[in-house]
Amino acid sequence: MTVIPGKLGEFLQGVNPDGSPILYSATTISSTFTTRAIGLSASSFCVSTENRPDGNTTKTERAIQILLTRRHVNRPRNFEVRLQSSAPSAKGLGASSADMAAGLLAATRYLSLDVTDAELFSIMCTVERSDFLFRPDALVCANPLSAEFSIQGPAPWLWLVGWDSEPERRIVTEAVAHLDNRRRRYAPEYTDLASYCDSGEIDAFLYAVTRSAEINQELLPKPCFSWARKIADQFGAALLVAHTGTFMAFAIPGDGGDAERHARLQSLLTGKGFHPIVLQTGSPSADALPGNAVPVGRASSAIDNVALSDSLRPVLW
Repeated sequence: MTVIPGKLGEFLQGVNPDGSPILYSATTISSTFTTRAIGLSASSFCVSTENRPDGNTTKTERAIQILLTRRHVNRPRNFEVRLQSSAPSAKGLGASSADMAAGLLAATRYLSLDVTDAELFSIMCTVERSDFLFRPDALVCANPLSAEFSIQGPAPWLWLVGWDSEPERRIVTEAVAHLDNRRRRYAPEYTDLASYCDSGEIDAFLYAVTRSAEINQELLPKPCFSWARKIADQFGAALLVAHTGTFMAFAIPGDGGDAERHARLQSLLTGKGFHPIVLQTGSPSADALPGNAVPVGRASSAIDNVALSDSLRPVLW
């Protein structure tokens, strides 16, 4: 069984000075949005999903086929990868990236292949623009097209009080790829914001999160943004968004995420007709991961992290 945690939008989405896209995905360690996968013996290769409304597994199938071709896994390929996801698609939650990541890890485990995060992320980006979701313990800056990524430090310890700002709307990532071009005029500011994310200073980090959301509001507006921005200020929270989706969240430092504040924010969201959810990123012990670490080693973090697996129970297979 492999488990990939979901994300709730991005801490920052922008471009480098050369115009190439950068993502700091807000990967959570909560069980609300997760994708699970397992490899099973079968008469022929296939990928199945239990709870995707459209039953579409094309991207995951293509990713696994690329892996098998690159690793010269000869036919017969007699196995099935079975997926189950709790993340709705086209909402800015990285659902297709999580499907591919979980499916690839399940296939490599079933076939006893030794792989790296970099190899799998490269395959995912070959299929489509992708999120790096293999290291929920880390703050990762990634190029979703070229598959370049670097670990900037530990994931920040935050509580996210989130909601779907437009439940009836779906945003296909490929349809808004042109936004990268529009972000180029903000490239100098994105450079500064990225440095704030990498600084290790929580106030600077939260400023960057909110400012990235503000810039995105000029590119892909969300109807309740002005209201949410005022509420974030009142509660001393940052405002985080899915830059190419419909989800939003109030981001509160983990050491300031008291139950009363959560309850008040949830009550305000409920009063506006939304359905709030509470998720967590990082952990209090995140200082175990050094800053500016180089990503090395096999792709083990998403499948061998006992604490993460325990937090995402029940395992269904």
